[in-house]
Amino acid sequence: MPERSEATRPASLISPAARELLERLTSALELPFTLTDEKGAVVASTRGIARGRIDVNAVTVLQQGSPMEVTGESVLRWNLEGGDSPAVTMEGGAFAAGAAIYLPIRVAGSAAVLIAHGEPDRVRLMARTAVPSVELALEFVHASALTVREGIGPDLALYRLLRGSRAEAREAELIARVAGWDLRVLRVAMVAVPARRNGNRPGRVSARALGALRDVLGDRAAQTPLGRLRQGEWVLLPELEPPDGRPALRDLARELLQALESHGAAMSVGIGELHEEAPPLIALRRSYREALHSARWGARSSRDAAGVHELSSLGTSAFLAPSGSSRRRLAARLLHPLHDQQELLDSLHAFLHADLSIGDAATRAGVHRHTVRNHLERIQELTGLDPRALDGALQLRLALLINRRNGNGR
Repeated sequence: MPERSEATRPASLISPAARELLERLTSALELPFTLTDEKGAVVASTRGIARGRIDVNAVTVLQQGSPMEVTGESVLRWNLEGGDSPAVTMEGGAFAAGAAIYLPIRVAGSAAVLIAHGEPDRVRLMARTAVPSVELALEFVHASALTVREGIGPDLALYRLLRGSRAEAREAELIARVAGWDLRVLRVAMVAVPARRNGNRPGRVSARALGALRDVLGDRAAQTPLGRLRQGEWVLLPELEPPDGRPALRDLARELLQALESHGAAMSVGIGELHEEAPPLIALRRSYREALHSARWGARSSRDAAGVHELSSLGTSAFLAPSGSSRRRLAARLLHPLHDQQELLDSLHAFLHADLSIGDAATRAGVHRHTVRNHLERIQELTGLDPRALDGALQLRLALLINRRNGNGR
């Protein structure tokens, strides 16, 4: 059994196309399939098997180059004899699928395994019928992906996807599928633009930086949309790892920042938000606009212009974001800790309308000035913004205005 401490990321086959192919096969033949790469790692499965897991029987099939059939009776016998059952997860991150037929296939000159789940007598004919269809379809997808990368190119595809018209964006969605970019998974946008450092004009980044960015991504590079949209604007659409992949995104952004700066000028990297409520294409376009806004405004900052920036770190500038939905989300996030704190909200409204005067605010609210002061301190604890400081007061005031405009408050 191969020694694996954790699941590996499949990289040899084009997983979005493979998953769609298996979904169609399963629907047509009413039979669950699993596809592995040349290492026995799962690339796609309609049986619910996680990508990257190592199937030990698939490894055997790859080594021997011949099919394998596993019956339910043999699985039961292994269980009764107290041996390692191929029906359960095994030590080291490997497993075996149980009753199934394992069939070797060839894709773009590389070996792979197609697993048809079920008793061999029942699934044998359908499994062998599916093999040539899988091989032909994946060969076509592989060739099409090369054509996209070498012909159309990721830069043009990304430009149409994120900045093009609606019709161009829909065309780019198809190109993305052929190129192996799965837009159905949770993704956010990262944008890198040149930034000033020590008062100097921003420099240019060498086109060879693309290789450095791919090195940072490692085996995720083939499945990650990446390119240069315009002169001095690099875009990346990384997958967001559940359950909370935000810290990992920031780490990735810092690594990309270092890779870009090693090939030229100082850079500012912006990270967009995740928009789960929207269709994937719309969500990515919104996230891109937020990331570009964060990168540009971060680059204009006199302090730490070259760095990683998000809407939440831009202060008042975040409320200049081009998307109304982005501004509403930001306002809701800032005010959420005060949702059930009406006394604090009353003091905040009075304080802001009194031009940040605690005495005048106390008169307006009909409470003691110490009460207003305590409320303001509590607001700072809950929101992280100090209403007594100009930037904090501006952010809270803008958030309240947006919230009221949407009918969520006074």
